[in-house]
This record gives sequence, structure tokens and C-alpha cells, in this order.
Amino acid sequence: MERAPCKTHLRQPRLLTLIAGAFVLCGAAFADPNAERETLARLIHEIEALAPLIATAESQASPDARIRFRYDWLRRDLERIRAGI
Repeated sequence: MERAPCKTHLRQPRLLTLIAGAFVLCGAAFADPNAERETLARLIHEIEALAPLIATAESQASPDARIRFRYDWLRRDLERIRAGI
């Protein structure tokens, strides 16, 4: 006689996912505030490092293009992100 398949194997991945998620959330709750500050400072540095790349891309843009990229909008958006950080 064959046994009917047990449904506990379907619950195990869910339980493992739940446990893994709990560990991630607990780790985030005990995160080092200095590490967060360093990461945010690095983000600001990366945003500022984009300025020369944006200027280069803008200088290479075709003035005859039918659709023109709004570099001024990009700069404004990046400045808002930087100010938010």
C-alpha cells in the first residue's frame, strides 16, 4: 500500500524562509549606526562622482536628436537625493 504524500514538505521551505527573514530583520535592528553613516557618506561621494560623467555625456549629446535627454533634470534629481541623505 502506498502512503499519501505528506504535506509537511511544503511547509518546511516556508518555515525556513520565515526563519531566515527573522534573522535578517534582527540583524537590521542591531545594525551599527557608524556603518550606516559611512555607507550614506559613500553614497554621497558616488553621487558627486557622477557630475563629470554627466558633463561628458551632455557634451557628446547630439543637438539634432529628436529626443533629448534632460541633463538638468538628472542633476536636479541627484541633488534632491543627495540633500535627502
